[in-house]
Amino acid sequence: MLFAKDDGYRDVYAPLHEIMSQSLWLSDAAFTETRKLNLLLINNAPSTSGIGLIVFGKAHYKQIAELRVRLEEIFAADMLSLYKVRSFLKAKRPARHFEDLSSQP
Repeated sequence: MLFAKDDGYRDVYAPLHEIMSQSLWLSDAAFTETRKLNLLLINNAPSTSGIGLIVFGKAHYKQIAELRVRLEEIFAADMLSLYKVRSFLKAKRPARHFEDLSSQP
C-alpha cells in the first residue's frame, strides 16, 4: 500500500524514518532487513528521480516483496521471545559490526 499513490512520499519515508530511529527495539535481523528496504528507496530515490511511487513499486516489486516476506518471518520469530528483554538487549550487536549494506540494492 505504500506504493499505491504517486505523490505519497511522506507516507513512505516517514514510517521508515520512525522505524530506523527506534532501531534499538528491533532485532539485528529485523534491523538489517529494514535497512535494506531503506537503502533501496534511498539509492533509487523515487522522489528525486522524477518517477512516481507506483512506477517505483512496480519496478522493484520483487525486491520489495522478498524484503516484506523476510521481515514478516523475522517479526514472527521475534514475537516468540518478545518478553525476554534482558537477553534481547545483551544479544544486540554494536552498530559498528553491521555489515556495510550501502553497496547492496
